Amino acid sequence: MSASQSSGPTSWLAPGSLFGLLLLFSMAPDEMRAAMRLEPERLAAEPWRLLTAHFVHSTTAHAALNGAALMLFSALLPSLRVARRLAVAVLVSTLGVNVGVVGFHDLDWYVGFSGVGYGIAALGVAVEWGRPNSVAGIVFAGLAVKLTYDAVFGTPALTEHLVGGAVLAEAHVYGLVAGLVGGAVLRRPITRAAAGG
Repeated sequence: MSASQSSGPTSWLAPGSLFGLLLLFSMAPDEMRAAMRLEPERLAAEPWRLLTAHFVHSTTAHAALNGAALMLFSALLPSLRVARRLAVAVLVSTLGVNVGVVGFHDLDWYVGFSGVGYGIAALGVAVEWGRPNSVAGIVFAGLAVKLTYDAVFGTPALTEHLVGGAVLAEAHVYGLVAGLVGGAVLRRPITRAAAGG
């Protein structure tokens, strides 16, 4: 990856645009947001919900929290500021969260980017692990502490107030696992090339 791909103002275009998209959809009319959320019984006829549900939120504060987390991860893990890699991270994480949410939970509906956000961060961690001056280990430790806290004590009441309802913390785990797997796959060609050189 060249310096121009990972640093400089233009490298913030992808995460910044994604943040803007989250905010934009959070301000959409209620009818539009309802048509975007993941409702398992509607998926056969309306499969787009598997993607759109992750970009729509119950409140604007909910979208802003997830967008701010995305920007933080992008600041700490420069590989996430490469548009192609961020797109792969979103797709891989979305797939992982969908498999977990639809496969293991009996929900009327689901919305939000947080599970995907955990996946994006995890993919960045996996890709950057072991690089000089990388803070990937610190980011991973932070994610692990947050997941452990939520598992032991539950989601903080303030968070649930800001997002406008209950948080499905398991979605964060599904995203994290998908991101780690995706990041490990992306690392393989780099590792082989380095070993061959």
